[in-house]
Amino acid sequence: MQTRLVPLFFALALALPLAACEKGETTNPDQGTAQAQGDGQSEEHGEAHDDAKFEGREVVDNWKAQNGDVTVCPISGKKFEVSDASGRWDYEGHSFVFCCDGACLDKVKADPDKYLGELVQRAQAEAGDAPEEPAAAE
Repeated sequence: MQTRLVPLFFALALALPLAACEKGETTNPDQGTAQAQGDGQSEEHGEAHDDAKFEGREVVDNWKAQNGDVTVCPISGKKFEVSDASGRWDYEGHSFVFCCDGACLDKVKADPDKYLGELVQRAQAEAGDAPEEPAAAE
């Protein structure tokens, strides 16, 4: 009996990694580099991401998103519905929401510009707070 189980365990050991969910590259023109490429964090998030379930729903800019809105997580680059359980963090005068909390959010706090830099620039430009570009020499 034991000799029959060894090949079974070996086959399972090989099959499980192949069957694991693979994070694909997300491309969203409204998100920055870290978001578009993802950083491998979506597997750690408590909620499974399924962009298809948000098809047809308006995607709100992250810094404007309220509970019930669909937005894109700056960490994973995936769409999610904002809820009371969503991670939240204020940075550079804007409140950002995340599909996770805890260790994922700690990564943002450690390097906020990596995850939020482009979103902050967009939010400031929209609000008219963007730093002025020097005038071109004529």
